[in-house]
Amino acid sequence: MYSIYWMSNFLIIFLIFIFSTSALDKAINFKKSIVTLSNFGIKKNYAQIALVFLLVVEFYIAISLKLMGVTLINLLFITIFFSTVSVVIFINIKNGKKNISCGCGGILENDNLSYSIIIRNIIFILISLCLYDKELDISNAHLIIIFIVIASIGLINLSIKNLKNFKKNMIKVIEKLQ
Repeated sequence: MYSIYWMSNFLIIFLIFIFSTSALDKAINFKKSIVTLSNFGIKKNYAQIALVFLLVVEFYIAISLKLMGVTLINLLFITIFFSTVSVVIFINIKNGKKNISCGCGGILENDNLSYSIIIRNIIFILISLCLYDKELDISNAHLIIIFIVIASIGLINLSIKNLKNFKKNMIKVIEKLQ
């Protein structure tokens, strides 16, 4: 019984981490995220509005999962979110647009669209269904440590991505100066 309790807490923390790092990455790279949404066929003006909406939804889900666990409202938001994203990815794959970023952000970022992203999203929905009506209880110190480790890995991953982008931009600047 304890292992099921531990596993459900870990999965809720994992979902919180997924949504918070995704939103954080989109917020940090706001202009790049607008370009990514534009690559999906969304006009730039609408892409900005869509991005703000996505950020609000992702932060809301992360915070509400932390505060309330997987409630019916959270389950609906998660299901609608991942279903909508999957439909958009499916349409773009069918239209031959595979060589664009998925726009997921965070640790989920992928430079090419594929059906594996859709399968991953379905798995997240199924995980959420399994966790329905479970509250997060981080009274145990080991769960807090696990969250800190996962968060640290995610932040290191974001830092590495930003350093790579910084390096590319510096090379471009140097080339222009020569």
